[in-house]
Amino acid sequence: MDIPDIELEELESEVGHEIVQEIRNFSSDNPNVREQAIDKVFYRMYHQGDLHYQVNFVIPFFIRQIYKETDTEVLYRILCCIASIATSHNLSDCDYIDNSEEYDWSYLRWVNSVRQPIYKALDFYIGLLEHDLPKMRIIAADILAACKPQSTKICTQFYDRLKREPEPNIRASLLLLLAILDRETPLDKAFCEEILQSDDAEIVKLAAAISLMYVAGENPSQELLEQFIELGDRPDLLLQLTDYYDDRYSDGHGLFARFFERLSDRALEQLMPILTYRWAFLESYDFCDLLFEIIVFPEGVMKPGTAVSDLTKSQQFLLRAIADRNEAWESGVTIRSGTESSLTYIGIKEKPKREKLIQFLSGEAL
Repeated sequence: MDIPDIELEELESEVGHEIVQEIRNFSSDNPNVREQAIDKVFYRMYHQGDLHYQVNFVIPFFIRQIYKETDTEVLYRILCCIASIATSHNLSDCDYIDNSEEYDWSYLRWVNSVRQPIYKALDFYIGLLEHDLPKMRIIAADILAACKPQSTKICTQFYDRLKREPEPNIRASLLLLLAILDRETPLDKAFCEEILQSDDAEIVKLAAAISLMYVAGENPSQELLEQFIELGDRPDLLLQLTDYYDDRYSDGHGLFARFFERLSDRALEQLMPILTYRWAFLESYDFCDLLFEIIVFPEGVMKPGTAVSDLTKSQQFLLRAIADRNEAWESGVTIRSGTESSLTYIGIKEKPKREKLIQFLSGEAL
């Protein structure tokens, strides 16, 4: 069914002629044209986890299209776009606003105008949990986890699916999504602990450990930390889990990194060998950036006069790992530029940056 011209004419006054032309192409008979149109509109509305203010005008057309779409690959692409929008910084940052806080309520109304069309397709996403294709099942689960007002219903669906899901990657992802929903519907810790003691796939056990650490907050038990370290010492498992996120989200590494941002320095200190040498410098330069920005240096730039002794043990470990590891500097332009931008982020701006970093670690103040 074509979109009525009158509706598109009204939309054009809000988003412009070019976007409207692409939305018209959602109705094309050619699936390639539809997919290209979806991508063009999406990337005009989304950049590195942030939404353009006009997205509330176009998200209803994405939702309308999932009901009409006949091509599985195009449908999957639309769902990936919806998942990225639903988990964007703009929406996630408004999840837990206290009524007593001073806040821009007009902005919150805008956030809700983006969320509400996504929420309305809840039953459609639930139906996709039974889809034959694994990627359709998990992308539907990703969107469901962002529909937090219906968390009780969603978590029931997730636990039920976990008992029947044949794919280890999906079982692992469902556990992580249940952890994300813990504030609304508490994670069944006994369920996760049973998985850790079971003969389930290692990647599922790793996800169970991460989920339990996440809901424990700053100080998970030493036993749990050791379980994660034992499982995480296999870099292929960690990469498999993060890559599975990246396959589905435009900001996959950013979303995955947040599972570690609550940890205290005492806990994080024990995990740093896993998160650096075993992981961040293999191929995952994006995660290297996020180690800085989300996990280890959440405050950002160090003040002038800062000495290495002023840093936490985790911060010192990460900087020494970068200084010592040749691959971070010599493995190619992409990895090197990621390393250098991370150092700029925390205040090490002078070049050559590696030498400046070594001097800082040797006792020279910033």
